[in-house]
Amino acid sequence: MFSEKHFQLGRRERQIMDVVYRRGRASVSEVREELPDPPSYSAVRGMLGLLEDKGYLRHEQHGLKYLYVPSAARRRKRSRRCWNSRILRSRPETSNIFPKWSRRPSRKGDEHE
Repeated sequence: MFSEKHFQLGRRERQIMDVVYRRGRASVSEVREELPDPPSYSAVRGMLGLLEDKGYLRHEQHGLKYLYVPSAARRRKRSRRCWNSRILRSRPETSNIFPKWSRRPSRKGDEHE
């Protein structure tokens, strides 16, 4: 579940990431509720912003509050989807799954029908 990068975080950062992974998405107050010996609201908000700057989290705005979501899961899905489509396109028996318009022309003069 966790990569080596996860273990390079500080203790409080790991605790915050654990809460966000466990919940799937969480607001500042939800994260703060689940932390042992919780720091102030503004300290948690600052740590979430720092984790977002480092690329561990991203936020979605719902009404007036931000919900923080792990960004690693999104990247893994996207890279897996790209990898699968490359494999399918390389196999002759599945090459007709993709329509002609999705393929690039092989030469400058070639155009799709």
